[in-house]
Amino acid sequence: LKYRSRSFDRIFLCQAIRHRHMAAPNAVAAPARTWAFSTCAVLAAALSALLCGYAPNQETRSPSTGDCASAVVVDDTASLLQHAVEVLPNHGGHRSAHGGSAHQAAAEGAAVQQQRDEGRKKPNVVFILADDLGSGDLKVFAGENNTIIETPAIDRLAEGGMLLKKYYAQPLCTPTRAAIHTGRYPIRYGLQHLVIKPTAPFSLATDEPTLPQAFKAAGYSTHAVGKWHLGHNTWNATPSFRGYNTWVGYYNDEVGPFDQYRDGFYDWHRQRRPNCGQDCTETDWSAKGAYNTHIITDEAVKIISDRSSDGKPFFLYVAYENVHTPCELPEGYAEPYKEKVQDRTRQIYAGMVAALDEGVGKITAALEESGMLDDTIIVFGSDNGGPLAIPRNGTLATIVSIENTAAGGGKDMDRVLVSCGDGSWNQDTGATNFPLRGSKGTLYEGGVRVPGIVHYPRKIKASSTFDGPFHVSDWFPTLLSAAGVSDVAERANFPLDGVDQWRALTTSNAEAFEDRIILLNTDRFQLGGAVVQGRYKYYFGGQLDPGIWQFPPEVAAARGWKQDDTLEGDPIWCPSGCMVDLKKDPREIYPFTPSATDRPELVSRLEEVRAVYNEFVEEAAFPLFVQVLLNPQMEKAQTEKAHAVAEAHGGVWTPYM
Repeated sequence: LKYRSRSFDRIFLCQAIRHRHMAAPNAVAAPARTWAFSTCAVLAAALSALLCGYAPNQETRSPSTGDCASAVVVDDTASLLQHAVEVLPNHGGHRSAHGGSAHQAAAEGAAVQQQRDEGRKKPNVVFILADDLGSGDLKVFAGENNTIIETPAIDRLAEGGMLLKKYYAQPLCTPTRAAIHTGRYPIRYGLQHLVIKPTAPFSLATDEPTLPQAFKAAGYSTHAVGKWHLGHNTWNATPSFRGYNTWVGYYNDEVGPFDQYRDGFYDWHRQRRPNCGQDCTETDWSAKGAYNTHIITDEAVKIISDRSSDGKPFFLYVAYENVHTPCELPEGYAEPYKEKVQDRTRQIYAGMVAALDEGVGKITAALEESGMLDDTIIVFGSDNGGPLAIPRNGTLATIVSIENTAAGGGKDMDRVLVSCGDGSWNQDTGATNFPLRGSKGTLYEGGVRVPGIVHYPRKIKASSTFDGPFHVSDWFPTLLSAAGVSDVAERANFPLDGVDQWRALTTSNAEAFEDRIILLNTDRFQLGGAVVQGRYKYYFGGQLDPGIWQFPPEVAAARGWKQDDTLEGDPIWCPSGCMVDLKKDPREIYPFTPSATDRPELVSRLEEVRAVYNEFVEEAAFPLFVQVLLNPQMEKAQTEKAHAVAEAHGGVWTPYM
């Protein structure tokens, strides 16, 4: 190698390997010998290319001296081999054993290698979804001085990947999970409002094509761990019928972190194969007493370990309970924060984030130890913004019911209504979306603009940011595109709302979809909706929730603020529509309606966006939860039936329709 890849060196190397294969026993077939020589030519040329300045994943490299060709930039092994093929004619035309030129042999070898690379390098996908994580609770998004919470694993993920700075979700759990799985807005199938309750007689429509189904059709092994929350009224609505080969986790939300009960019934299950129904789904009693976040992490790590040996690409969906209520965690996680912040609620919440971060770290470590980290696309994000308290009257945005485990479990246990801590800062879970306005469940930025990270060393530039608009529905086409997977769904009746942003991400082209209109929510009742386009956000209807700007107590202590300084804005109410310039007013303090005299160009823009918004209103399916509310007798009957089926199955939540 030190002789800098002269032509005769390359030919000598190939001749030597060829001679060794030709001298092998007669059992070695001729095709194997000629393939060996072809491969030799390709590899030798590749070495020459490397020594002459072909630099994978580098932007510049000066050509070396001697008889080397001009330097170029290559992105992967296949490209390197192709460039090696182009180099060969410039260094002699040695002929292969079967009479073709070395150039022809190298071309054949490159084609074989390309096919192998495509099979081997089809990326794995790990989608990690946090629950109710505030955008102000990660330093990589909020800034070093705006939170005391340490998340080293998530920080490393961001350092090795890309931050999505304008990443939008739906305001609540179920709608976001539905949009991720379908690539379509929840208005398309009636899940645009609230969440699916344990006794709900509906689910994500079972004819909706899902993301894991698309990956499975392309030969991927598909797995889900953790929270489902897309309905379990029928077996066909459960994960193994929606595209996952295996699933372990819980159907509902707010499951006890240690006892796995929801509304008095146990909720932890295991499906070991596709279409795993009543005769196959297991109640996993072994989970009882363990911490849900630990269980989810351990299961995800095991799946990664198992997949490392079979060579098959996989799609893994990891849906954590943290940092959703109930606010409980093992000893030790909150301890580091007792000296950093006095408020007990914030201490507990910080510990819950720490447990989540620990899980992210173990998952990435498992990928690295298995040698799959560079070949895996990792997505990390939250399903909505953090829940906040309403300071003016002391009520909480969410009152959480926690099972009294001292009563022994079961549906007849005593229940207590508590907040997530005994702190004095009048928080909800302890989350913060500072400095954004609003809370989980609202259309303000604090409710729908969430943390997002994508990590893929082969294509995503490390320590980069993406300032273009990105919606959770975009993951469906974007991840399929990244993996080279075709969408086999019949789209005439299920058109996607998400757009393929893979090229935009890999080239950091934030302007690729700048003019796209992203729907945040609406319905036929026009109780208030919002869309985002470029730098502007548009509100229609109302009256919306007041929306507050609540800062974390540690920030207040450092800056001398008091709880009374928490701002509460006037509710946005725009029957004809109004706008917020997010570039100038990211905290949404000054919504405005443009006038023809002052800003005529914005008047026409508002009219155009309103027309699109009205189309969304007309297209919106009737909200499924409203159908239940309008028929209280049906709701009562369904609840009684669901409870009866659960009791008949040993006190375990089970599909009941």
